[in-house]
Amino acid sequence: DIRSAQLAAMSDTEEGMGINPEFADAVRHADAFVGSLIFDYDDVLAVKSLLPYVKGPRLLFESATEIMEFNRVGSFTMEKTGDGPSGPPPAVKAILSKFSSGKEEDKINGYLKMLKVGPDLLKFIPGEKAGDLRTWLEAYRYWNQGGKNNVKAMLQLLTQRCLVKKESSAAHVSDTVLPQLEITPDVGLLHPLLLMQSSGLPNQYFESPKKYLDWRLSPECVSLSSKKGFRLA
Repeated sequence: DIRSAQLAAMSDTEEGMGINPEFADAVRHADAFVGSLIFDYDDVLAVKSLLPYVKGPRLLFESATEIMEFNRVGSFTMEKTGDGPSGPPPAVKAILSKFSSGKEEDKINGYLKMLKVGPDLLKFIPGEKAGDLRTWLEAYRYWNQGGKNNVKAMLQLLTQRCLVKKESSAAHVSDTVLPQLEITPDVGLLHPLLLMQSSGLPNQYFESPKKYLDWRLSPECVSLSSKKGFRLA
């Protein structure tokens, strides 16, 4: 049973801006938490104060360091220990170092490469922590590509690996076949008419202007727009 809602972290109160009570209640009772691009100072403070209530998996992507520390999947965590710096744990840094040089401009490219091959490499590393790190990377891989189907697959992954596994000792839980990752091209065009046609199916992107124009000027496009009542520009 997966429920979701669009709730702002902050809202107006009699004393001024404060934590949205609906958001706070949702987080306190959540089985898992997934968030990204949380940088606004007030939002960071609000989310940080509520994350300890989430006892299940917590996934924070591309956000302020203060809340990135709350990443946790099973035995894998990014929590700061001692006086050491926060951020990716040694296992992530070790994998990342294989795909990027020390140059700052290469780090993003290396990180994206790690998302593609990291989970497959971790299959060969024994131990529960490596398995939990693999789950975190696989969840991030789905999230990073975006799209409704990828997000649904990520939630299915977390449910099978983290929530169901808690209640069952069956070995097959982690081996359940997951939906294939839908790759979003770096540059492309997504037409709303095709979205109307392919509900529940992988998004159909045009990766070049020529491919788009070939489709847009085709009888198939005109026929489809007529069936859907879609007015073409």
